[in-house]
Amino acid sequence: MAYPVGAVSYPLHMIAEDRGCRIPERLLAKLWKERAARLTALRTESGQRIRVVYPGLSGVTAAPDFRDALMEVEGVGFVRGDVELYIRQKDWDSHGHSGDPNYNGVVFHGALGVHSEDTRLQSGVRALVVYLSALLLDSVTPGLESESDLETAPMINLWQVLCQRGFPRPTTLDEVE
Repeated sequence: MAYPVGAVSYPLHMIAEDRGCRIPERLLAKLWKERAARLTALRTESGQRIRVVYPGLSGVTAAPDFRDALMEVEGVGFVRGDVELYIRQKDWDSHGHSGDPNYNGVVFHGALGVHSEDTRLQSGVRALVVYLSALLLDSVTPGLESESDLETAPMINLWQVLCQRGFPRPTTLDEVE
């Protein structure tokens, strides 16, 4: 994979919920498992390109979402470790993972709502933050290379995806709640 030369600055990102779309974390994990290895637009929050070689084995309760993932990080090389996914990066702390040694193997913290370039583990090591908007694209398009490509690409109709998985679209406010 070829990477462009030079530093690129990327802004901190807002989550889809802030734009009126509510995305279940379970769906985010499913999209990671099914799509991450085919994406060309994944980046760390600091702008490094990520190529997912293997998205990892789905985790179990009280463990990271994916174990033993293998990624190639621009300027670093291959990195193997665990992946934890959230809608908001700040949920890492609210779920107590910053003090939990079970999460010390996390090398990538994926999120849609991002507030910093890395996430502190209990061991003091910092995991890279990966902005996950590319997972929400309607189709995995090889030509996606920039943040502006992500903004103009078609988004998934989340209700269509959820309906295919057995979640009926709510028709009343009571059903939404």
